[in-house]
Order: sequence, then structure tokens, then C-alpha cells
Amino acid sequence: MTGGLEPHGAPIGADEFETWFCDHARVIHAYAARRLGPDAGEEACAQTFAEAWRNRHRFDPSRGSPRAWLFGIASNVVRRHHRLEQRRLHALRRIAPDQRSDEWAEVAGRHDARMVWPQVADALLELRTVDRDLLWMQAVGGLSYQEMAEVTGVPVGTVRSRLSRARALVQRRLTASTASTDAPDELAGR
Repeated sequence: MTGGLEPHGAPIGADEFETWFCDHARVIHAYAARRLGPDAGEEACAQTFAEAWRNRHRFDPSRGSPRAWLFGIASNVVRRHHRLEQRRLHALRRIAPDQRSDEWAEVAGRHDARMVWPQVADALLELRTVDRDLLWMQAVGGLSYQEMAEVTGVPVGTVRSRLSRARALVQRRLTASTASTDAPDELAGR
């Protein structure tokens, strides 16, 4: 372990940290904003880089990339905002589909996303926080399995199985929703 030093032994300086910010701020912000909403996401991104700056001496390149380290910090910041996220998902379930923003429609990733968002929100609420984090890290941050394993501190195989179960739950919710909306009116009880 290098104790937060670069491989050549020099402390991480402002120039290198600025490079990290330029390389990763957009994806960290996107991750946080998707998890917490635009305003809280911006704040969480700022908190992530402030904490990273304060703790840059702890970065150990032998344990992972700067990107994975920053996502680890961002995940911890997001966890602090977890209660806000829970309230937001509960509220979104109750909002009429035409009142939701296009941003949330994009998250659901379907042509009819506004109509299935309540099922997506329900499925996300059923997931454990760590599993929900993995889904967001992959969907928004584009992290690899290896990077997610570094962030969460679990083996790659565990990351893969958690993601598989999380995706399956969300898919079941969406499939059930699609089946009920595709049924003829008399079968759907209309």
C-alpha cells in the first residue's frame, strides 16, 4: 500500500486532482443526480469531490482506479441522502404519468416509460440499497463489474449475481405491468 501516494511516491497534487475532476465529474454528477434528483445530485457531486480532496492522501492506486475510488465516495454520499431518495420514489409512484419529467422517463428506458415508472419505482424500493447502488452505477455510471467490485468491496462474482437478481426483479415488474396493460379491456377489468 502506498498510503495515498502516486506510484512514484509524490502526494496527489492539485494538477492531478484537477485531471480526475475533469475526467470523472460528469459521470459522478450523473450518477448522483439519477439517484437523488438534480439539486441533491449536484450537491452530492460537490460533496464527493470535496471529500476526495480532503482524503486524497488515502487514495491507494494499488487498490483500484481513481474512478472506482470516486464512485466509492459518491456511493457513501448518496447513502447519506438515502432517506431523501426513499421519499422521492414513494412520491413518484403517486404522481400521474403526464406530470413526470422526461428525465425520469429516460431512466426507465422504455418508449412508454412514463407509464411504467410506478412499477420501476416499486421494484427499486424492494431492492436492498447495495443492489440499487449497483444498478445505478452500471446504468448511469457505466462502471464495469470489476469497478463495481472495487467500490463495494465484494468479489466480482457477487456483483454479477446481485445485478442479475436486481435486473430480474425490475424486469418482472415491467413484464407484469406490460401484460396487464396489453390485455383486452374486458380481461383487464375496465
